[in-house]
Amino acid sequence: MERPGKARSVSIVVLTTLGAFGLARYAGWAIAATEVGAGYWPAAGLVVGSLLLLERRWWPVLIAAVVTTQFVGDVVTGTSVVPALLWGTANAVGHASMAALIQAWGAQRLVDATSVLRFFGACILGGLVAGLIGAVGTLLGGFATSYTVAALSWAVGDAAGALTVAPLVLALAGRFPPPAVPVWEMVAAGTVPLALAAVAFLNVAALPLAFLPSIGLVWVGARLGMGLTAAAIAVIAQLAFVGTALGLGPFGADLQAGERSLVLHLFFASTVAVGVLLASRSVERSAYLDMARERDLLLAAVSHELRTPLTPIVGFSELTLRRDGGLSPQAREAFEVISRNGQHLTTLIDNLLQATRLDRGQVQPDPDQVDVVRLLDELCRSRAEHAIEVVGGDAALLVRFDREHLVQIVANLLDNAVNHGEPPVMVRLRAADGEARIEVTDQGPGVPSWFVPRLFDVFAQATDGDRRASTGLGLGLPIAQDLARLNGGDLRYEPDERGRSRFVVIAPTDQVPASPAIAGASLPDPTGAGADDAGEAR
Repeated sequence: MERPGKARSVSIVVLTTLGAFGLARYAGWAIAATEVGAGYWPAAGLVVGSLLLLERRWWPVLIAAVVTTQFVGDVVTGTSVVPALLWGTANAVGHASMAALIQAWGAQRLVDATSVLRFFGACILGGLVAGLIGAVGTLLGGFATSYTVAALSWAVGDAAGALTVAPLVLALAGRFPPPAVPVWEMVAAGTVPLALAAVAFLNVAALPLAFLPSIGLVWVGARLGMGLTAAAIAVIAQLAFVGTALGLGPFGADLQAGERSLVLHLFFASTVAVGVLLASRSVERSAYLDMARERDLLLAAVSHELRTPLTPIVGFSELTLRRDGGLSPQAREAFEVISRNGQHLTTLIDNLLQATRLDRGQVQPDPDQVDVVRLLDELCRSRAEHAIEVVGGDAALLVRFDREHLVQIVANLLDNAVNHGEPPVMVRLRAADGEARIEVTDQGPGVPSWFVPRLFDVFAQATDGDRRASTGLGLGLPIAQDLARLNGGDLRYEPDERGRSRFVVIAPTDQVPASPAIAGASLPDPTGAGADDAGEAR
């Protein structure tokens, strides 16, 4: 994090010292008014936020300036020297402890739930440290009769002050990036929480109205980032504090002073928790979207750079293999390896790009009437060196599906069954209740039970010990399932009664055959090759 220079550091020290002195008098007024302010110390938030902006070498300067001015103010207003010294010491140790813990835990970023919880923890622990020291001065000054109550009151008040004000200080220093929203929404963010809090706490109001400001806070936190959320929290907290001290609002009537203070501090804690957690989720979402955009740009650039040399390599190798003669067996084998691996790499690139487009909703199906039996015939003939038996393929079975998508789905299942299962591969066709089922079963042991829940996860691959189960990326099955669902169908894994691997493609029928399909029909010599990723589960 960038630190301010000497001139700016001096300015921060001076402004914080004056601001903390004013906030101390402000809190003192509330204590004198109705004792409702007992404990709440917004000056803690101002000092802690300023410490987080400064280099460590400036911390003693700022703390000494704040403690000195507050000590003088306490003595001038009639407090004895010893209690005033103890109060100053408590403030110095407590504020420094909060800032040090926040920095050590990386909580000042407030970008996720973990950093928010750490921020809370640092403020609470620092408040407890201050309370243990400050309560002694409170007892010696005759302002309390119970050390425990005084210590807890001090601790809760310092923590509440830090939670409600410190994020605002960081926001004013530009530590949180501004949201990418229209200007009118940013203006509304500054007025709506203020108006709702004024309605709730500057009138004689019933208890349910205490939740009114949360309506605006939810909107600000979810949409407008941490900076504006911190400002809204500070505004709501101060209006609630002032209104309650004046005997107004839902906490200002029908409650004793101690009860008012307790309820008010609980309100502070819940307000900060709701606003900051929502804002941190907004920050996470923005970071995710930025990362997704960068990923898409990277994939597009990488795929282009890889495709450019791949196209002539694969094309030249295939052209060479088509020549009738002139190649020795060793040369032919070498060109076959080049062609096969080039095609495999092309498939991996295509899968990466398609998975990205599916994730962004950029793939739109073009459904048409597809004859499943004919489609299977074409796929099996292209894999004629493998044994694939089609059952129930003697009658036309028409589905409403994007043909290219259905070819990709079924080809993926056949390839995986051939390369990762055991022959023969059985394809069974069924039709009932307006949908068709294409079941692909092999004779292998099936998908391990521990891997089934992750079978359709992106990049998920089963392993055999320390060895990868496939050279793919784990995209074949997730893409196939997404394509099936995009066409109004589904892709499921349903092992048969013997535990063998069986994948089922569900597709809406376009026309159900008049007579039921007769089992036993088969296509001659069909097979499945060119495995992608799904068989990685074997």
